[in-house]
Order: sequence, then C-alpha cells, then structure tokens
Amino acid sequence: MAKTTKISDSGNRREGSAVVVTPAGRKRTSRHAHRLLPATYVADGSRMASLREMVDPRIPTKPIHTLSGQELTDLVAQRFESSREDFRIRMLGVPGIIDKPRAIREIRAGSHIGAHLIDIEKRMIRFLAEKELDKQNGRSR
Repeated sequence: MAKTTKISDSGNRREGSAVVVTPAGRKRTSRHAHRLLPATYVADGSRMASLREMVDPRIPTKPIHTLSGQELTDLVAQRFESSREDFRIRMLGVPGIIDKPRAIREIRAGSHIGAHLIDIEKRMIRFLAEKELDKQNGRSR
C-alpha cells in the first residue's frame, strides 16, 4: 500500500502538494495534487488557473486549445517545476533518459522533445478535466 505524505521538492511540508511514496521508495504526484497544478489561464490571461478552477463554472478560464504557444510553454514548464519529483522518461529516437531538469529545458527551448512533452501534458489536462467534470456530474468512467 502506498503511503501519502505532503512534501515539496526541498523536502519541506507544503499544503496541497501530495506525493505518493510507492513501496519501492519512488515518489510520484498524487491524483489529488493534479487538481492544484496549473491547467490553463483565467479568461483575462492575468494568471494561471488550477485544474480545480478550470472545471469550476464560476471561474472564467481559457480553453486549453486557445492558449498561445508561449502560454502553453509557460504552463507546461510550471507543471513540471511544481510536480513530478522523480520524472524520468525515454523517447524513441532520443538518446538518454529525459529527467525533470532536461524536460524543463527542452520545453523552454521549444525543441521537438519539448513539443512532444507539451502535447502529452495537453492530453493529460484534458483527461483530468473530463474526469473532474464526470465526478462533479455524478458519473464515473
């Protein structure tokens, strides 16, 4: 059984940053914490909005498909900086392992690797938003 604790990257306790420690000792962001990560921008573009705000009908937000390239880059980089404590991924055709610092560099540089990571995050945000809306409407998948 995985144990849930709230810690930040530096190891300090912080509200809303739930991390699941797996039996193998690896850390990953819990599903609840995804609700607190940036998922889009508020309608006036003045700040990023969390997934929880994105699905709240009282808070006007921009649909993710309307975000500019720079807004998407900033949004996804912020999501990576705020979570994924031990993010590591391999991509076909890309040498080595892409860890969290490299992922952020690739996203900010606008490389093809960064573009793939942005696409993955857009899909994740859409999926999580659908799940939240289904949950609010009493439906489950």
